[in-house]
Amino acid sequence: MSEYDKIKKNAESYNQGELPEGGIGNIFRRLGRKLTFWYVNPFGERQNNFNKESAKGIAELSERIDANDDVTKYIAEVLKNEVRALNEKINATNDTLNKYMRLSEPELRKQISPSIKGEIDNSVIARLTGGISSVDDENLETWGEEYRKKIIDEISENTRKKGTVAIVCMNFLMSRGIDAVRNEALELYKLLKRTCSYNLKFISIEKGISEMQIKGGLMLVPEKGAGEIIKSLDLSLCILCESTPNIVLQDNCSMLAEHIIFKLSGQNPLSNLSENTLKELIHFNDFGQHRYLVQSEKAADIMEEKGFRRPEISYPLTSDSKVYLRNRRFSPEKFTVGFASSPMKLEQSEARGINLLCSVIKANPDIKFKILWRYENVELPYIMTVSSNCEIISGSYNMGKFYSEIDCIIIPYNSLEYNHACSLSAIEAMKNFMPVVCTSVSGVSEIVKKCGMGEVAENDEKSVSSALRKIKKRYNDYLTPVTKQRLDDIICNKNITDIIEHEAEKNRSVKPVSLYEWNRRLENDGKYLVMGHRAMKEYYSQLEIAENYTQDRFTSPALKYFDFIERQNIGAIFENYFGEVSPLIIDVACGDGRITAECIRHGKCISADASAEMLKLVKNRFKGSTNPPDVGMIDVIADKIKGKYDAVTCFRYIRHFEYSSRKIIYNKFRNILTEDGILIFDVPNIDFELPLKHLKGWEKYNIYDVFFDRESITEELRLSGFRIKYMIPTGQGLMTDLPANLRNQPVTWTVGAVRI
Repeated sequence: MSEYDKIKKNAESYNQGELPEGGIGNIFRRLGRKLTFWYVNPFGERQNNFNKESAKGIAELSERIDANDDVTKYIAEVLKNEVRALNEKINATNDTLNKYMRLSEPELRKQISPSIKGEIDNSVIARLTGGISSVDDENLETWGEEYRKKIIDEISENTRKKGTVAIVCMNFLMSRGIDAVRNEALELYKLLKRTCSYNLKFISIEKGISEMQIKGGLMLVPEKGAGEIIKSLDLSLCILCESTPNIVLQDNCSMLAEHIIFKLSGQNPLSNLSENTLKELIHFNDFGQHRYLVQSEKAADIMEEKGFRRPEISYPLTSDSKVYLRNRRFSPEKFTVGFASSPMKLEQSEARGINLLCSVIKANPDIKFKILWRYENVELPYIMTVSSNCEIISGSYNMGKFYSEIDCIIIPYNSLEYNHACSLSAIEAMKNFMPVVCTSVSGVSEIVKKCGMGEVAENDEKSVSSALRKIKKRYNDYLTPVTKQRLDDIICNKNITDIIEHEAEKNRSVKPVSLYEWNRRLENDGKYLVMGHRAMKEYYSQLEIAENYTQDRFTSPALKYFDFIERQNIGAIFENYFGEVSPLIIDVACGDGRITAECIRHGKCISADASAEMLKLVKNRFKGSTNPPDVGMIDVIADKIKGKYDAVTCFRYIRHFEYSSRKIIYNKFRNILTEDGILIFDVPNIDFELPLKHLKGWEKYNIYDVFFDRESITEELRLSGFRIKYMIPTGQGLMTDLPANLRNQPVTWTVGAVRI
């Protein structure tokens, strides 16, 4: 089916529904239901009907505002602003819809396909080529030269406007050629230089220099002041290449709040990080300011278990120039095993497997070993120096020559600590059609198992020796077109440029503050940051906090209106999703019953909260109600929630928790929902909340909150088994004391998510 036909089919399936009569509340309910359809089905053939009905509702609402003395002047003015904004949106949308419906199928395909990165605007080309018809043949070449220069200027300007991406590593000059991290940082720079549409910088934080230096395309910055220098570059994105995130601690953590992709090589990417550092990194990861790429599933597991969003797997980058023509013929009698170390310290050698390697060398005198020794101030092990089957080469060495002199690579890692997750020498060896023997704790073992180009052993001498002898005996069985193709499919990094450019596009001018800074500002104001499950529970169990909950949050005219609109959104979702069915609802973290008041209009509701003081307020609030809610003392994170429900509502709660706790909450909600059930909750908009807190001061907000954009909440819910069905922007135009660009942002989204 063509894209044009799909749009027509969607338009024909658009269900407009009835508009009930009633007061202001019902008018908003009607508009809410229509807006729900609008956001679920943005292109409908009946859009014109929707526009008419919306305009009719708007006109009626305006008349009621003018006639109703009970509506405050403030709210009336806000509503009229909303009316104007909605009319403008309707007109703009109608123009867009009509434009799309007039397009032919090829034109439609062109419109909906993503634009080419770096594409020059058509109007620019039209301006530059406008006078070519008046140029005679004699002057055409001269005109062409001028045109070419202008195009080059335009390309440069496009790149400048996009911003700058920097690749940053430590001690590149000292370790280039002998260290995998530095080598890969250079490969990434060369790849992005060729494929990325952003301006690029390659930065190395160097020991032993006191001021910034430029050497070719490399910027060298001293350790002291490195963070401030990097911050001053106003980067769209910083890519930090290291084994662990420790590099961000340079210069008193001055880089911590920067927009960063960490490209980590460590099998345990969190080695030697303090609890406070981990909390800060998790905080920035939660806000989308930090993103992680790691080199093994085990490394990703470690980070996820600690509370990070699960990192993506990005295997080491290797250049085709590192694939060498090997003339070496395999001979069992000359079977040679290679080991190429990275520079490491003495205390790290046991984890790197040096003792295990020595045992294997001693136990296999008929196998030759070639060792590239790159340890800093580490004396060679005695066994290596006295074994006739072992050749030692210190310092740098031509890797092409090295691969032509060996038949197999060994990775004898003995621990998750201080090791590369996916050894570059192992990847390069397999790309050069050479098998690998590795221990099971090494990250590259995942690749070896999947592609079949080697053996995975336990980290003891007997198991490793057995694996080497299998390779020696059946050498050619490991090197087939099938195993080579599997390897290429696994380590393919074709999407790395897209990941980096997509992340750079998300750069925000306003950044979150660190937890330390947030709490410091609160303490200066006599308060503290309420964060975490236990602290949240204790805070909201206080009588004073419970009694003043609504008064503290929804007393101003703008926030009263926000509360009113939010409840209309919830009602619209209930009516659209359940129709005439009366659902069983549980309102989790119900507080004083603000959302429960809307839930009981649509079905039977249970109000649940971990605070006894809040539940007392709920009972008092609904005394004498014709459909009062049941109440239940439930701690969502700690307790098992019994029963099955058609709907779960949860407002002003999920947002207060770190990702690890949010996963628990989503999982519990998914388990208590019926197969066709729906989760309805609020999602704070990061493009409103970050600038607001920057403007008002973080010290004004003592409850920890996490903010989202559409992409991040969609992905978070997907990973927890949910799919967004409704996403209704809430609160635009309400905060009249804010700048227009901020005021016109949604404050939150009212989200309805169903089980996948």
